[in-house]
Amino acid sequence: MLASLLPIFATLLMLWSPPERLEGVALTAWLAVAVIGFGTATTIFYVPYQSLGAELTPDYHERTRLFGAQQGTQLAGTLIAGVLQTVVMVHADEPREAARVVAVFLGLFVAGSIGLTTWKVRERAEPEGRGGRSLVAALQDVSRNRHARLLYAVLFVERMGLASLALVVPFYAKHVLEAAAYLPVFFVFFVVPGIALVPVIVKVSRRIGKLWLWRASLCAQAVGYLLLSILGPGDLWLACIFVTVVSFGSVSGQILAPSVQSDVIDYDELRTGERKEGTYFAVQTFVGKVGFGVGPLLVGVLFQLTGFDPQGEMGRQAIFGMRILIGVQPAVGALLGAFILLFFTLDEAEHARIRRALDG
Repeated sequence: MLASLLPIFATLLMLWSPPERLEGVALTAWLAVAVIGFGTATTIFYVPYQSLGAELTPDYHERTRLFGAQQGTQLAGTLIAGVLQTVVMVHADEPREAARVVAVFLGLFVAGSIGLTTWKVRERAEPEGRGGRSLVAALQDVSRNRHARLLYAVLFVERMGLASLALVVPFYAKHVLEAAAYLPVFFVFFVVPGIALVPVIVKVSRRIGKLWLWRASLCAQAVGYLLLSILGPGDLWLACIFVTVVSFGSVSGQILAPSVQSDVIDYDELRTGERKEGTYFAVQTFVGKVGFGVGPLLVGVLFQLTGFDPQGEMGRQAIFGMRILIGVQPAVGALLGAFILLFFTLDEAEHARIRRALDG
């Protein structure tokens, strides 16, 4: 985690303050290095950070509370950073210089947060020295874990749908709802309810179980997506309500997926006698990134097939394509994820049996 500090700071500056003399291919190359470097640097931090969450407690429900707090603070940070950047950039006399100042400020804040975390948080002693024999052997164990395979399948289809939504929303707001100026409102209605719903999700999960809540949240996402796809001009506030429904489903998944993954890691420990938090969360991160990559690919293909032209007049086919991408495609993915979870059997009772075997 500490090793990610300087790379994150450096690539964040590269993203927001490229040299003014760069243009064309040189500017594209600079930003490509910055984007790939920032994604790599944040992954260097994120994988051990998530892995640490699985180590901090072996309790079935405490894990959900832990990852709920993490997701809530992450959403709050996203909201604060988005508002800060928007306010600064809108009111800045020199946007380029303002972007550089914001990048330095956020970079120092992130670096300070990472430094404080690595200094203050202490790892549990029990898992130390009990990692996998080798990377290849660890990955083989992950691939043989039936619970992990189901979990990653759900994550893949869910992330693919969210990626499509994120890309299509700006065009959907402009050409379908005819409310492009209100795009920031959608962002607020996605993030703020997500923060407010975190304690509700944690409480309901304890009452009905992680798996039932995750299935229900995926179904809720599907409903939200489909309702978004049937709206038209003037339906801005209905769109905000349906975005909130999608937010509930998405935030639930972001909390429950790493909590369930932590239980899967316990199952692997019982099978192999090793602790592989890093390997499991690395694979989870990889699967999520692939899903976020395939989603935009599908968007691009359907945009081409329907004659999408961001600079010109939108035909009926292009509008239909946007409705498919913001509604049908992610809804099918969410429902497929809920169906896959029906075959996931590592529930609270099974995890209690695993913990008794490990602790005994």
